[in-house]
Amino acid sequence: MPETTNKSRKRKGIIFALLLTLIALAVVAGAVVWAGGIQGVSEILGLGGGDNVAIVPGTRPPRTPDSETSNEPTTTGSTESTLSAEETVVAGVSGDDDEAASDSGSGGSGGDVTTQGTFPASAAAEAMYREQLHSQWGLTELAENKWASFSMGIPTVSATKAVVPITVTSRSGGTMGASMTIANSDGLWYFSSFAGIDDDSQQPVRVLDSGVVSTLSDQQATDSNQELIRKGIVEHGFVTCRVDGVARGSGTATVNVTLLGGSLDRQAARFVMITKDEGGKKYWFVTRFELK
Repeated sequence: MPETTNKSRKRKGIIFALLLTLIALAVVAGAVVWAGGIQGVSEILGLGGGDNVAIVPGTRPPRTPDSETSNEPTTTGSTESTLSAEETVVAGVSGDDDEAASDSGSGGSGGDVTTQGTFPASAAAEAMYREQLHSQWGLTELAENKWASFSMGIPTVSATKAVVPITVTSRSGGTMGASMTIANSDGLWYFSSFAGIDDDSQQPVRVLDSGVVSTLSDQQATDSNQELIRKGIVEHGFVTCRVDGVARGSGTATVNVTLLGGSLDRQAARFVMITKDEGGKKYWFVTRFELK
């Protein structure tokens, strides 16, 4: 009888232990559900939340130079200073035009555009501007494709300029005599004017436009412009300039020509021109003359 009683007690103890285990498991399960799953329990217990951290895109911080390269020079865009239009008044009327400078060169892309140094000197650049202003009739005719050709005689060359006699043949069939002046500044040549075909009724602007002056100086100093003027015109390498057509752009004109005769072989070339508008009038300037 006592043995039966002991077995009954052991059985009840086992059942009680199982009940406690089941209750404990139920409590744990409820806690897990309440905490939002295993990850939530881990966060509550301080075990971390895994890799589920949101990454917000942001700007990249500036790069800090390495100590070995921090002494290298920084390259920045260069700024070119030009004469102020207000500072260089020829007679006293104000005016400026940035469009001509910004549009320069878009009419043609041939040749090397690397300048050979400071060119020309300030006074020479201003003289070039004024001479082209006083050549507006001829330059306008050229830009408007009214010339069929012009022939070039033997130039008279001095230390400061070369004067080339020319005969212009218009598309209407008429001819006229004139001269083309190529000026020299410190050994470099640049187009200066068409003389003998001025229009005195055309009153040019009387203030130097610093943007146009800078463009004329820079582009006439290119190697391609210098070579063509020196060999083709000053040294009389070509005799005839045939105008094949004009391509007009916004503020620009590219006069396509063929150079013939003389000691040099036939070559295709172009006059690149820009325009300045002021007071309802349009003024043309030759920025460069180059082989294609």
